[in-house]
Amino acid sequence: MQQEKDFIKREIQRLTTFLSKLIGQVQDIKENDFERELDQLGLELKNEFDFHIHEILTIPDKELLEKVEKYNEVNLERLAKLFVTVADKYGAGEKKEIMIRKALALLSHIDNISNTFSLERMKFKNKLQKGL
Repeated sequence: MQQEKDFIKREIQRLTTFLSKLIGQVQDIKENDFERELDQLGLELKNEFDFHIHEILTIPDKELLEKVEKYNEVNLERLAKLFVTVADKYGAGEKKEIMIRKALALLSHIDNISNTFSLERMKFKNKLQKGL
C-alpha cells in the first residue's frame, strides 16, 4: 500500500514538473517561432495527456474533461495555467478566447471534484472570467 502511495506521489510530481516545464517553454517562445514551437510542445503534451495543444481548440469541453478525468487537481490546475499561457501568446482573437474557456472548464471541473476550497484557484478563475 505504501509503495502504491509513493508511486502516485511520484507520478503527480513528475506531471507537475512536466507541465511547469511546458509553461516555461511557452513563455520563452519568440513570436516568429510560435507555431513551430507550439507544434513541438503539443507533441510532448500529446504523449502525456493524449491530446495535442491544437486539439484543445476544437474538442468539446466534455471530451476534454473525459481525457483528463484521471489526473489530480494539482495537475489540472497546472494544465489550466498552460492553456492560459498559450492563450496569452495567441494575443487577441478567437483562439485566445477558446483557450481561456477551456482553462475555465478545467477550473470548474476541479471545483466540482475537489473536496477542498482553493482561494488561489477562485482568484485565478475570476481573473479569467473578467478577461473574457
